Formats: sequence, C-alpha cells, structure tokens
Amino acid sequence: MEPANNRFSMSLAFERKNRWQRILYRYRFMNEELEALYQRYIYGSRLSSVVALLVLFILLTATIGILNFIFVSHITVKNVYCMAQCGISVLLLVYIHTKFMQQTHLLPVTCIIWVLCLSFAIVALPVDFGDPPDTQYTPAAGVWQITLTIFLVYSLMPLKIYVSIITGLLLPVTHSLIVIFFVQQTHWLLWREITANVIIFLAVNVTGIFVHDRCEHAQRRAFMDTRNCIAARLEMEEENEKLERLLLSVFPQHVAMEMKTEILTPHENLFHNVHVQKYDSVSLLFADLVGFTSISAQCTAQELVKILNELFGKFDDLAQDNECLRVRVCGDNYFSVCGLPDAREDHAASCVQLALDMVNLISELREATEVDLNLRVGVHTGSVVCGVIGTKKWHYDVWSDDVITAGHVEACGVPGRVHISQTTLEHLHGAFDVEPAHSQDSDPYMKSRNMDTFFVINNKPRKSSSLLRNKSNSTKAHSLKNIASPVVRLMSALRFSAEIPFTQVYQTLLDGNQIKPGEKIRKSAKKRGTASLQRSGTDRVNSQLSQAIATRTLRKDKRQQVNPFTLRFKKSHHERMYQHREDSSFATSMLCCLVTLVCAATLQAVVLPRTLLLLVLFLVTFSWVATLLMMVLGNKMRCVRCSIQRSSSLRLCIMLITILLIHAMAQVNVFCCKGGKLFTSKAIELGSNPVISFHHDEHLVCEMPEYIFLAGVLGYLVIIVFLKLAALIKLLLMLLMMAGYLVVMEYSHAGLFTKFDELSVPDIPTHIKGIVAMISFLLTLYMHGRHQEWTYRLDFLWKNQATEEKIEIAEMQNNNRHVLCSLLPAHVAAHFIDMHHRTHMDLYSQAYFRVGILFASIANFPGFFSEMSHEGKSVDCLRLLHRLIAGFDELLMEDRFRYIDKIKTSGTTYMAVVGLRPDKIIQDTEESITNHLSTLLEFYFALRSKVQNFNETHGFSFSLRAGAHMGPAVAGVIGAKQPQYDIFGSTVNIANTMENTCRPDYLQVTEEIYRPMYQRYDFQSRGLMMLKHRGQTNTFYVVGRKAAGPSQVSMPNMSTIQWREAGVQLRNSNKRSSFTSS
Repeated sequence: MEPANNRFSMSLAFERKNRWQRILYRYRFMNEELEALYQRYIYGSRLSSVVALLVLFILLTATIGILNFIFVSHITVKNVYCMAQCGISVLLLVYIHTKFMQQTHLLPVTCIIWVLCLSFAIVALPVDFGDPPDTQYTPAAGVWQITLTIFLVYSLMPLKIYVSIITGLLLPVTHSLIVIFFVQQTHWLLWREITANVIIFLAVNVTGIFVHDRCEHAQRRAFMDTRNCIAARLEMEEENEKLERLLLSVFPQHVAMEMKTEILTPHENLFHNVHVQKYDSVSLLFADLVGFTSISAQCTAQELVKILNELFGKFDDLAQDNECLRVRVCGDNYFSVCGLPDAREDHAASCVQLALDMVNLISELREATEVDLNLRVGVHTGSVVCGVIGTKKWHYDVWSDDVITAGHVEACGVPGRVHISQTTLEHLHGAFDVEPAHSQDSDPYMKSRNMDTFFVINNKPRKSSSLLRNKSNSTKAHSLKNIASPVVRLMSALRFSAEIPFTQVYQTLLDGNQIKPGEKIRKSAKKRGTASLQRSGTDRVNSQLSQAIATRTLRKDKRQQVNPFTLRFKKSHHERMYQHREDSSFATSMLCCLVTLVCAATLQAVVLPRTLLLLVLFLVTFSWVATLLMMVLGNKMRCVRCSIQRSSSLRLCIMLITILLIHAMAQVNVFCCKGGKLFTSKAIELGSNPVISFHHDEHLVCEMPEYIFLAGVLGYLVIIVFLKLAALIKLLLMLLMMAGYLVVMEYSHAGLFTKFDELSVPDIPTHIKGIVAMISFLLTLYMHGRHQEWTYRLDFLWKNQATEEKIEIAEMQNNNRHVLCSLLPAHVAAHFIDMHHRTHMDLYSQAYFRVGILFASIANFPGFFSEMSHEGKSVDCLRLLHRLIAGFDELLMEDRFRYIDKIKTSGTTYMAVVGLRPDKIIQDTEESITNHLSTLLEFYFALRSKVQNFNETHGFSFSLRAGAHMGPAVAGVIGAKQPQYDIFGSTVNIANTMENTCRPDYLQVTEEIYRPMYQRYDFQSRGLMMLKHRGQTNTFYVVGRKAAGPSQVSMPNMSTIQWREAGVQLRNSNKRSSFTSS
C-alpha cells in the first residue's frame, strides 16, 4: 500500500525547462493520471462556480437592461446586448442542468462565458455604441464593469492563470488607450482619472492573482487530502484483512472470527479471553516421522526447516482434501483432528483416509530415495475440548483423555501402518478392512484400559502426489540412490512447492506475478518489486478515487455534516477544531491587504479629498498592518515567540480591526467631499460645536463622484483577501460598507451626483450605477467567499478523517503486531513484519550453538481434568488452565525475564527457551552461560511460585514438574496453514525427557546445566539415565538457590574448556555404566 501523506507536497509540480512555465504550472501534478483524476474531482466545484457566474450575469444584465428601458427613451446597442447576454446565459444555465452536459463540455461552455464577459466589458467602454447624442463620456465610464469582469475571470471561471492574467491586462490597457485618445477631458483632470483607473485595475489584478493562486492551492490540497483519506481507508481495510488472514492462518475460522471481534472492540483485558468449545465426537490423528531424528542431526538449519515445511505442507494439503484440521506439529510429530468445527458423521473415515494418504506419501519418498524414513500413525475417536489458552504464543489445541489415548495408539503402532482404536473402528462402519494389532501385549496403558486396536489394511491404489520432482526420470531416480548422504537425497528429490509460512498474510504481487514459494529475490528484483508494489498501491487508490468521483459520493457525504446556510459544522467539536486550525495563508493575506491599503489611499489622494484625516488614518492603518507583518515574519524566523496565526479569536480580531481601519480611512475621507450636507465649507460641526475647521477648501472638491463608489469597491477587495474569514462575516461587513456609501450617494452627497449627471448626461444616473455596481460586487464576493470557505472546510473534513483513520490504522497495525508477536518471538515476528523481508520469500530458520530449554507441566492436572470431565465441567477446567498459563505468560513481561521466549503450550506443558534473541545469544563464555541459565532457573522458581499462589488462592493442590537442558538447536517457522514457530533437535527431546521423568515439584536438569550452575544453586544427584540417541546421562534435581555451606554435590571450579573435556569423559564413562534412578 502506498503510504498516505497528509501534507500537500509541492514537489508534485511539473519540472519545466522554461522558468515562466514552471511558475504558471507549478501546481500541476507530475503524474498525468493524478492530474486527470484531479480534473474529474474538481469538475463539480468548477461547475457550481460557473452556475453562480451565470446566475450573477443573468441578474446583472437583466437589471441593466431594465434600467436602460426605464432611463433611455430609445433602443440602444448596450440595451440590446444586455438582453441578448441575459438570454444566452439562461440557455447556458439550462443546458448545464440537462443530462447532455459532460465534463468535456465544461471548457467550451467556459470559453463562451469568457467571451460574454469580454463583450460585457467592451460594451461598457467609453465609446459611442449608438448612445444618445448628448452623452458625455468620462474616464471612469466602464471601470466598474471591467473591474468586475477581471475579478470574475480570476475567481469564478475555471481558466488557466495565464488566460486570467492576459484578460486582466488586456481590458485595462484597452480602456486606458480609449480614454487617452477618445475621451475629452481637462488635461490635468484626465491624468488624475487615468492614474485612479490604473490603481483600481492594479488592485483588482493583485487581489485576483492572489485569490486564484490560493483557491487553486486549496482545491488541490483538498483533492490530495481526499486521496490520502481514501488511501488510509484502503490501508485500514488491508490491515483488517491482514488481521483476518493472520488469524485464519493460525486458527479455525470460528475461533479466528471471535478473536478478531475481540481485537476490534478493545477493552481492558484484551487478549485475555479464553476461546473454548466442546465437541463430543471427533477423530484424532497422531503421526510420527520415524527415522527423522537421525536425519535431522546431519541437516543444516535451513535444510531441516525446509524439509519439514515441505513434508508437513503436503500433510496439510492432504488434511484439507480430507476435511481435517491440523492442530499442531511438535518436532517431527504431526497432530490432526476431524469433526470440528463442523460436525461430520464420517469423521473417522476421513481421518483414516488422511492417515493412509500420509503413509503412502512417505512410502513414495522412501522408495524414490531409499532414505530410512517412515511414518507411524495412530487414530482414535472420542470427545475433546478445544480452544486457545494463554496470552502469548497462541495456538489452537485440544484437550481430553482421548487425546492422551490417541497419543498412545500412535506410540504403540508400527511404522508404515495405520493403527486405530476400537472406538474408531466402530465409527468406520466397515469402510476399511482391518486386522488385529494386539497392542495390549506391548503397551501397559492399552492393557489398563482393556482397549483393542487394529491395523488398517491399505489395499487401495496409491494416489499420485506432487511431493517429488522429476518422477518420470528413472535415470535421475537411480542416480539419487547412489548418493551416500540421506539429506542430499531428500533435498534432491523433494519438489519444494509448499507455501511459505505467512505467505497469504504478507505476500504481495511483484511485477504482476506471484512470488513462487522458496524463490529468492535478488537485490535488483527487490527494487523492482518495491516500485511495483508502490505502483500497485497507487493504482488501487486511484481506482477507488475514480469510482468515488464517478458515483459523486465524495461531496454528498460531507455536505451532510455542514449547515447549508452558515456553512458551520453540525458537530460542535468539528467546528472548534476548524476554527483553531492555523491559517497558513495569513501572512500572505496581510501582505496583499497592505498593497490594497496603499492603492486605496493613493486613490483617495488622487481623485478624492486630500485631508489631514486621510493621512493620519493611513499612517495608523499602515503601521498596524506593517507591525503585524513583522510579527508574523519574526515568528517564522523564530525571533518572536508569540504566533498570531494559531489563535482563531486573535486572528479574527486582527482581521476585523484591519478591515474596519481601511474602511474608516476611505469612508471618512469621502464624507469630507465639498457639497455634502454633513459638512460646511468652513467647519465640520457636531451639534453646535465645530470639530474641524477649513480655511481653504479647494482640496475638498470632488469633480469625479464616480470614484466614490469605486473606492467602496476597492474596500470590498480588502475583505476578500482574508480567505479564512467566514462568508457570513464577509457579507455583514460588505453590507455595512455599502450602507455607508449609500448614505453618501443617496443622502449626504446626493446633490453632488445630481450636478455631475447634469454635466455628463449618462444613460443611467451615476448613483444608480453605483448601487448596481456595489450590489454586483457584494454578490460576487459573497459567492466566491462561500465557495472558498466550503473548499477549506471540505479540506478540513478530509484531513480530519484521514487523521482519524490513520490513528485507527496505527491501532490496527499494533494489534496485528501484537497478534504476530503472540504467535512468534519478537525477533522472528520482525522478520515477517519488515517490508524488506516480505519480498524475501524464504523460510525462516536459525541455528544456535547452544540454547537453554525448559519444559514445565502441571503434573496432576490430567487427573483433575479427567474427574472434571466426568462431571461435565471440562470447559470450566480448561478455563482454569487458561488462568494458570496466563499467569505464566505474565512473568515474561517482567524485566528480569525479558530474554526468555515462550515457544508453545502443549496440553499442560509449558515450553520456554533462553538464548534465542539475536542480541542475547549464549556466548561461549562462563559469564554468558551462567547468566542465561540463571535466568532460566529463576524463571522456573517464578513458575513454581505462581502455582503455589494459585493453590493458596483457589484451594487446589497442583504441582509443577519441570525439566531443562542446554545444547544446540534449530529454530524455524513451519507450515503455511497454521504457521508454527518451533525448536528442533535432540536438545528439545532431552529437555522434554527431563520433564517427563521428573518428580512433581522438582526441576530435573542434565550435567550441561549442572556444571556451570553448581556454585549458584543446590543440586541433588539423581544418577544415570538412559536417553535415546545419547546413552546414559547423569541427571540432577535443582533443590534451591545456593545457601551458605557446601552443596550436596560439588564440583571443582574449572574453565569452560575443562568443563567440556570433563563432560566428554563423564559421558564415555556413563555409557559403560548401568542405568540407575533414584
């Protein structure tokens, strides 16, 4: 999955050779597919802007047309054009809302509207288009129409920035040239008006470019946040599926779903529930690879794990074909069950058929390689309680007396034959031919149970298997028999097509092809695989985004969370979070505001009264804005600690004060125009007291009243540069401004406009034009403000959702890691979690020169379980065992036992190993050996204390029996279906034997543990014991920690090398001694 990146990266911009093209296309995505998706994503937003523009033009042209009919006695070109444009706009609006409108039609429609905008501005130019003969054109004629057109092109029309810039330059230049060459005006007054026009055009272009740039930035950021949210959602779904696959790869489906539900609904005791269930009639299969122990002694770690994974992988395939469930593997033992989780009437027949298939498979391998390898299988039928116990190293297991019986049926069987019990025979209903096995003569357990057993006669044709490679090549098969090493023969004969553990969980597609099991990916291939994985993740995200765009669900879901009138979020906490977001464009807005302030003040000074009050207000406002800019810049340079961008309330106050100061500068200065009702030529009076007196009023003359409402338009632009200001607040501020200018035009200085109209004879009265102009700008800026605010709020919603989903992803990933670490040791889990190893589809195996192994079991729990089962409380008994094992698992969380790894729980036996961690292996030094073994022995004492405390708390009398040994071992993960981490080698068998032959409440160890630890702990010699594949071995009981005084058995202090030599001599002498036991 492609990593989701919340941050909108400007590095996605095109790399253009031409510097100007880099500027004009700096927001365009490098990826053409991503750019095409963005164009589809933004289509709805752009269409709504075009609709708003058409509605505005319909209202504006209809209003102007009606006014022309009212004030002009005959039909004019302007009147006809306005009505024609109104009609065309209506037709375009209707067409847009029909089913014929497509995304590809947006550009032609936009071009038509652009032409209409240009025509609207051209018709308003001070040129004779059949106007009344007495009309006098002024330099201000058409300025507000051109200003409106330029702003509309920048803000509401989906055009490229260079088209908008060209339009913003072309129209002012055309207007200025026409004014210079065709408008008759006093020379000194003409240049003042041209200067004023240039200032207005400059202000609207600067504001338009700023708004267009920020709007494009916000839209693309919202798109990226939308895409990131979808990517996060897909990643969360993938993690959810990964969790499910992970659980299903280890547990049966019904248990996996229960555990998944528990994980996805976290609570205080997460991973502490026990999932148990009872089944009254199932068949149990135990199988043992006879002869594999001697073969494994000649294998490397990789060869051992590879061979076992292949054999058990084939066993798993056969189990699946016969609808059986593999429960566990233990070394070279295989345990399967049939009849759960779904009950089956033919479970015994299916289990026996699986046993026959497994025997045939090994027979085929033995015949092809002549390796002394065989399979002994036992099948028994009975009831079980199954589930998952403990909080670490989970695995699905079954418990009952019948499980123990099935183990004995296998143990007293014959290699190459399927040995079944009387109960299984009764459930076969004659499906197989059998013969008596007479196992009571050789097995005391069978004799004590008075149980008859039978061998299944394998008289059915052998099924073909895919275990061997080149089966048809007899020459090659014959050559294998001439190879001396059985390991080489096995490695050469096996096909090695079994799946790798956790392949279904972590395997991905590389270059469109699935990685073959066992295939090693070279370094270059890993790079290609990583790039392909990223492309695959990108394609998936883009495909999902494309589908969401096509169904138009992206914005619909978000609109339901917003009040359609105020645009405020319906959820109060969302609104608080949105308001407290930092405004990244605040500094740029203030800079743009400063430019607009200078333009407004210059306009006032050029064509409107030049008063001392104007200068004072300008200096105050300029100082205010400049100070704020310096504070923002100082904060970015880390010279100023206070950040005014982060506080929403402070930011709002600053914006309102700035807008009102600029408005006050322009509004108060307009009131100073000569000829107003509120002021005399000699004094400004408030009541009967003069406030400001003037002795020379030439500078108060307003020869050009048209620039009064144009100054108001310029004041509007100050509001629009604050992009994060709410649209409703902008509307209220603009209404306040318009009210002030209406007072000027309709009351205080109405005579000024009347005298101007008498001289210029306009087609529509100037004050009416001013009202229309200010209302048009008010509606335009409000619609743009709503559009911009919706974009920012949409961006916030997507970013917030992506953040929340990323938190959920992190929790899910932690859960997945927790699950994996509950199945495997941490360093082994890292092998499968790390991406580098995910593409390296090799089996995990690791050889250790020495590890310390501890087996501990609740000695009298089987008898307790048998009694409880007869009372129908087997499930409660298993819950009790879960509490004991969970208590053992809690010890592993203690810092002193952090280097001990739990391997598994088998029945009531707990297996723990020290020395597996790569950073804490047992070195060939006395200090390392004694420290690790001390940790292992202390862990035994902690286990015994847990059992004692449990007995005291609940009134039981359970006893702990344990055995330990140190030696070489091989660790690996085996099986794609229900992968299991295990330890292999004779060291495991010896440690297990130490536990099986130990007395309750004791720990039995070999001389490999006694020799380095006799100075730290008290030991009691048990004597010599005959061990399989080892001979007679001296064993010891660990009595306790070393106390003052001589130990019961002492040994001189020797170096590690001397210990090793003494051990060899001791073993040689033990072989000549007879077996004794205490």
